[in-house]
Amino acid sequence: AAKALSTLAKASPTKATSSDGAVLRASGSGVGTAGRFAVKVLSLAASDRFYAGALAARDAAGLFGSGTLSIAVGSGTAVNIAVDGGDTLDSLASKVNAAGAGVTAAVLSTVDGYRLQIAGVQTGTANALTLTESGTTLGLGASGAHPVAAADALLEIDGFSVTAATNSVSTAVPGVTIDLVAPSPPGTTQVVEVARDVSTVTERIKSFVTAWNAVAGAVNAESAVVSGLKKGPDSLSGDSSLRTVQSRLRGIATAAVAGTSGRYTTLGSIGVSVQRDGSLLLDETKLGTAMAADADAVARVLGADSVGVMGRIESEVEAWRAPSTGLFDARTAATRAQQRRIDEQIDRLERRLDAYESQLRAQFTALERVMSGLQSQSAQLQAAMGRLEG
Repeated sequence: AAKALSTLAKASPTKATSSDGAVLRASGSGVGTAGRFAVKVLSLAASDRFYAGALAARDAAGLFGSGTLSIAVGSGTAVNIAVDGGDTLDSLASKVNAAGAGVTAAVLSTVDGYRLQIAGVQTGTANALTLTESGTTLGLGASGAHPVAAADALLEIDGFSVTAATNSVSTAVPGVTIDLVAPSPPGTTQVVEVARDVSTVTERIKSFVTAWNAVAGAVNAESAVVSGLKKGPDSLSGDSSLRTVQSRLRGIATAAVAGTSGRYTTLGSIGVSVQRDGSLLLDETKLGTAMAADADAVARVLGADSVGVMGRIESEVEAWRAPSTGLFDARTAATRAQQRRIDEQIDRLERRLDAYESQLRAQFTALERVMSGLQSQSAQLQAAMGRLEG
């Protein structure tokens, strides 16, 4: 969530709008520069379209001879398509479409018959088609066979001419794509406006606050005291790692951002405040006021290179979760090492107990033998004493 606001570009996204969607549409990548641009669409980009001469049927063979149809796109290598006497307009169109020549083919029904259409896939003069017939009589080179020629889009932006190979112009205005729909009506100019996208910034901050509060809630739950008693040994109550996380996050969230000055220098000053329980509270009214008053300052608080709040939090979290060296891996490794030491101590104690048990059993066995011997001697003495008394 912090990463979505960790740079100036992410913390100050823009959106682009058009004054007339019937002529052009504008969209932003989120990193454009705010401003207004007067745009006039003079002509659209087009792809080549050729038409063969009219024929009486689309499914009859032998109407246009046999030979080779060669198709080249721009300066590319020509693709040769074999045409035989059994081809119909429909089968030839299928051959052209299957040839991978960078064109499409279709059969059109017109008032004077059926015509094969061959159209370029890509717009722009650099993608003009070269069609060459050898042996066939389609008439693709005849007068009127080329009603639509490949052309670049032509437009003016603030009075300066701009050309593009396609009707999607993304290099003229930084961070903005202008999709051309139709030429501008005579005497009109359309406006493309690039403005700060306040709603996107607000939603990103909301997502961050939600993520922060989920972490704060989990930490508090692990550290909670119930009925005056601390949580059990299976919790992280009192764990130094959690205290470190809480302290570092709170410190970053409340500190002034280096290099900032004036009214907006901390998260709290732009409407994101730390509560007593460690959670964050977003004041959307205060944030909106700050954005309206100084959007650049808000962006610096959030995403100033390496020193903004979100960049610092991102770096901190990445450091915590780094393999082996991070806070959590190191703490886990230390706990596992402690567990191994305890297990080793238990093993040593069990071996000592086993040895002591064996010693006691041996002593008991020896004592049993002594007691048995003494009992035997006592019986012998009693028998002897009985004989003496008799």
